[in-house]
Amino acid sequence: MTHLTDLNLGGCSRLTGDLYNLGRLVGLESLTLWGMNKLEGDLSHVSELTQLTQIYLTGCSQLTGNLESLATLLGLVKVSLCGCRAVRGHIADLTELFSLEEIDFRFCPNIEGDLRSISHFVSCAQLNLFRCHRVTGDLASITGLLKFTHLNLSTSDPLSWHDEIGSSEISRLMSNGDLLQSD
Repeated sequence: MTHLTDLNLGGCSRLTGDLYNLGRLVGLESLTLWGMNKLEGDLSHVSELTQLTQIYLTGCSQLTGNLESLATLLGLVKVSLCGCRAVRGHIADLTELFSLEEIDFRFCPNIEGDLRSISHFVSCAQLNLFRCHRVTGDLASITGLLKFTHLNLSTSDPLSWHDEIGSSEISRLMSNGDLLQSD
């Protein structure tokens, strides 16, 4: 299956497996696995997919690993690890990914870094670090970000997406792409 360029298993919450098995799909350009909460493995296996331009792992809560695993994906344009609570790392690990346009790390409490790292994302228009409590720094670091249209550094929200939005509503929003977008 080296010719497969787009793999979308989004919402297939009953599928099981390890991210390791997908590392052999070296032709992938787009990987969409949102909502696969039984998917296990280390994020390092994604580093073998050097053709990736988009990766959506929203809600893959069993995944582990470090953000630096994505640093080899030089063509990466969009990345969503929303809800990947066990993924760790520093925002600075991704500063060499100059093509990044959208970054969604909502509900990733183990991602940390300084706002100065954000200034390296010269192509980025959307960055969502909602509830990433370990991000620190001086606001002056973000004033020169000319392409940003959306930046969310908030740590609180009056609406808890798990408690007050039912799981069927979350599934509907994800199928429409609303939760994959930074809004």
